[in-house]
Order: sequence, then C-alpha cells, then structure tokens
Amino acid sequence: MERKLGVILPRELSNGRSLLYLARETEKMGYDYLVACDHVVLPDQSSRTDKLKYSLDEQYTDPLTLLAAIAAVTTNIELFTGVMVLPERPTALVARQAADVDILSNGKLHLGVGVGWSKDEFEALGEGDTFSCRGKRIEAQITLLRQLWTQNSVTFTSQHEQLNAVGINPKPVQQPIPVWIGGTDVKVIDRTVRLADGWIPRGKAAMFKDTLSVQFQHALEVHQRDAISLPVMGKVNVRWEIEENNWQQEGDDWLRSPLVTHLSVGSIGGNNSRLEDHLEILLKAKNHFK
Repeated sequence: MERKLGVILPRELSNGRSLLYLARETEKMGYDYLVACDHVVLPDQSSRTDKLKYSLDEQYTDPLTLLAAIAAVTTNIELFTGVMVLPERPTALVARQAADVDILSNGKLHLGVGVGWSKDEFEALGEGDTFSCRGKRIEAQITLLRQLWTQNSVTFTSQHEQLNAVGINPKPVQQPIPVWIGGTDVKVIDRTVRLADGWIPRGKAAMFKDTLSVQFQHALEVHQRDAISLPVMGKVNVRWEIEENNWQQEGDDWLRSPLVTHLSVGSIGGNNSRLEDHLEILLKAKNHFK
C-alpha cells in the first residue's frame, strides 16, 4: 500500500485565511492529506482542581466546516477529521455535513471518529447520558452513517436514534465515505478491525511497535481481516520552538512499521506562532520523509 504524508492543521492559526493559505501551500509542497482536529467546548482550568490536557487556551475550529472551506481552495489533497467525537453528535446531521464536504471536495473526505473523553463536552451538547455508553453508540452510528450515505430510504432503530423511512439527498461522491476510528484502548482496536476503514492510534511510535501493533495484529487474526485492507496513521509533532526535538527519528520509527500507511505531521509552536514558521517546518518535514 502506498505511503502517504499529511499535515495536522495547526490549531494555533486562528485566522481562517491563514489556514486556507496553509492548505493551498501544503498541497503545492506535495502533501497527500490534511487533518482537522475536533473539540466543541473546552474546560476552564481556572475553575477546576483536576488539571486536564486541554484548556480554553487551545483553539479549535469545527472540523467539517474548516474542511468544507479548504475543499473550495484545493484540488487533489485528501481531507481527514482526526478525530471527530461522534457519539456527542446526531448521526443524521453528521451524515449530511460529511456528505457535503465529500461533494465539495469531489470525493476526498475520510471521516475519522472517536468516542471522546470529556464528559463535560457531552453534557454541554445535551448528551450527558450518552457518555457511559458511547462505545456502544459509536458502533450503531457507523452502521447508520453508511446506510444514510448509500441508501435512498433508511429505517433504523437504536438506543439513541430512530429513523423511519428517511434519507439524505444529495449523497456523497464516495459510496460510502471511509470511516477511520481513533484510539488505543483494546476495545477500540477490536472495534476498528471489525468496523473501520482505517485506524488512527494515539501515542508514540515506540508504544505502537511494542504494544499496539501486537494487539492490532491479534485483532486482525481474530476477525480474519487482512492488514492491507486497514490503513494505519502515525503522527509526529514537530515542536520547533524548543531545541530538544527529535521529530525526524520519531517519524522514521513510525515509517519502519509495515503496518503504517500514513504519517501526519503537526507543526506545534504555541498560540503566538506565525504562518511562515509553520510552512517552513512543514517543508522541512516533507523533504525529510518523502
């Protein structure tokens, strides 16, 4: 399977025009795909005793909205959500929005989804009761998404949703849109092998080599699935604002695995970073990895 190199769209660039410019320039550099991250709300750390990884200092643009805009200014580059928290959203709405991005991009969307971790976010979206059963819900949602993308009329009943002879129109270019699952829990790996079109593991390359790849290959054997049918996306974050930075080695370690088909490059530089800084490091990464 062909190796692909992508860019994690930098959250530090809050100016929408800058993100669109970066998307165009990375396509010119020869990158294969772009990844848009997801959070709807973020915790206010000043009011909490438990410190979380994310806070209101982070900046997130809705991934499907951002990718729709990027589709209008790019030609061939593929588009990923990486990853969208699916169980906190209405499935039919996601089906409609994703189909629109796929149409606007002429069939370039890959929908990366995950179960999420923030109960606060689920509650803010009116889905607090879903949090404890989000794994079960996402499995039903993936089934429903594919039906809505490929069937004219859908009748579907689950614990959280009921559709009675309805559909979406127009449908996406891809029939269906590829669904990737993100996460590293053993249950997530099993779910990925059973249901997904691709896997986005978390963590470092060493963790993937020593632990995750073993669990992944075991799940492939259990479910009698060929690894070639399930691409895997690694990730390297280039923290170019600090001196101790071995991003080249980390990326190379990911690419040594025959299971890894995609490598996403993040250009991390803090909220005061400039567009030019991101483009400079992304060009360096492109020249190094491909």
